Amino acid sequence: VVNDAKAAVLSLLSNPALMQQKNLNIKLTDPTCPPSATQFLNDLPSGTVYQEAYDRLCRGIDRAVPCFTILFCDASPLDMHGHLVIEHVTMTLSIFNEETRKKPEAWVTLGYILNKNAKLCSDDVHHSARDGAQVAMAPEYAAQPNIPLAVQDFHAMMATVLAKLIALQEAGGLSHVLGGI
Repeated sequence: VVNDAKAAVLSLLSNPALMQQKNLNIKLTDPTCPPSATQFLNDLPSGTVYQEAYDRLCRGIDRAVPCFTILFCDASPLDMHGHLVIEHVTMTLSIFNEETRKKPEAWVTLGYILNKNAKLCSDDVHHSARDGAQVAMAPEYAAQPNIPLAVQDFHAMMATVLAKLIALQEAGGLSHVLGGI
């Protein structure tokens, strides 16, 4: 199941409960104000990556605001042994401050991934020697030859879920009036 990324972003930007100054990392009165340089890291707009993105994507463009997407993926077992798992892929926006990002209403679901090859477990985590990534699966599944195929399937499904978001970003983002300004 894949939801429309543009509609998901607009639902966050159009939510009056979220779009209040106390919830934001930007100033609603002047959302295009460039980030101020600081020695201390605070929330997302205080880092050098944000400042570089602002300079590269927004400087010189009237009323442009960089707005990064933050993704989260969580698995929920559908059977009692954890062999059948559904993972929901959710997102929020970097314009929300940390306190707001902790609230469920600040997140929207982009899609769901069905993972039939997962084995959820709490005690055993397989470490991939190739890339150091941790894959949550029982050791008896780690040596099975179909695991690389399962990872490929997961990546293909994730690419499908993220395709509309990527297309939106590649098209230059979207135009939206923040706070009625």
